[in-house]
Amino acid sequence: MVDMNLEQTTHEIERYEKMLEDSKKEYERLLLNFQIYTNQPNDLFQFLFASNSFNQAILRLKYYRQYKNFLQERILLIKEIQESLETRREELSQQKQTKFQLQQLELEQKKNLEATQKRKNSLLKEAKKDEAKLKKILAEKKKSAEALNKAIRKLIEEEAKKAAANSKKTGDKEYVSSDGFATFYSAEEIKLSAEFEKNQGKLPWPIERGMISEYFGEHPHPVLKGIKVKSNGLNFICPSGATVYSVAKGIVSKIMEIPGMRNVVIIRHGEFLTVYSNLKNVMVKEGETVAALTKIGIAGEIKNEDNAEMHFELWKGKTPQNPISWLIKKE
Repeated sequence: MVDMNLEQTTHEIERYEKMLEDSKKEYERLLLNFQIYTNQPNDLFQFLFASNSFNQAILRLKYYRQYKNFLQERILLIKEIQESLETRREELSQQKQTKFQLQQLELEQKKNLEATQKRKNSLLKEAKKDEAKLKKILAEKKKSAEALNKAIRKLIEEEAKKAAANSKKTGDKEYVSSDGFATFYSAEEIKLSAEFEKNQGKLPWPIERGMISEYFGEHPHPVLKGIKVKSNGLNFICPSGATVYSVAKGIVSKIMEIPGMRNVVIIRHGEFLTVYSNLKNVMVKEGETVAALTKIGIAGEIKNEDNAEMHFELWKGKTPQNPISWLIKKE
């Protein structure tokens, strides 16, 4: 938004500078023409007495006054343009200052998040001395992830059965997704699916400011050798109190609590589901239609930290997708 304002103000300054230059040239041209025509620009009486007749003198007087007024109007116009130009230059200076302050704030938040991530890594290394404790924490996280996975699959099955039962009344046609999962979708749900899929690689992040602390898929544990961890989505670390947003238009399908995952919001986008978990609180209701970037909750704080964390998943049919390939890339 700030960059757009800067660009707009810069264009306005360029436009006013061009107007000022053109107006000055026009004034110089008009003044020169006036001097050439009157021959004696500073002596009105000589200009009038040089007339061949009384009528010509009257016309010359009328012309002289009109031209003088016109030149005065040009001078006023130039002054107005100069004042507008100065105002825009002041606005540009203020906008640049605002942009600088925002950049400093984002830089400070980024450093804070990176420091939190370093502390987490440091704690993991320290915890290596007590592998039994670390394995217990890992088992709890795995249990929470499995509970979330089970809840998502259960919801998908329940919605599919309900859609099949209602299809005779609604006339909805059966649809088979790329993973072989068959269910019935309404015309509106098919439209939502198409809109969602069209935005692959362009979906906004579910967190306005933050960084990814854990990626999708199976990868080695950062501390425990020989142990791999698996994630069906992304973990985001963000400033405390950060708002969580929906990534696309959809319908809130389910809101629930899962131990270790806090509040969970699931939004259906036709064939697709997006899952937002570890929310401190929730700002939407089941059955509610939400637009992209609708506020759906606040990320849950990390214990003994000034930052928060949230978990995000994206499903197509009955298969979890790698959100990285769907979200817009951030530098």
